[in-house]
Amino acid sequence: MAAGLAGGALGIVMVVRFVRELLYSVGPFDPLALGVAVTTVMTVAIMAALLPAVRASRIDPARALRAE
Repeated sequence: MAAGLAGGALGIVMVVRFVRELLYSVGPFDPLALGVAVTTVMTVAIMAALLPAVRASRIDPARALRAE
């Protein structure tokens, strides 16, 4: 997740000159907008990893291996 966010930050720096015209009422390096975007991505990534992990932790390992 951290590598993806770092790559995204690098991508922002690289493409800012192309998307500057598309941004209305927000700057390309607006800390609030970037913070909201990072928080949203992190929340979705954590939920995407946490929900299956919690579900898998409820299963008895011996029973799961017998089912395979």
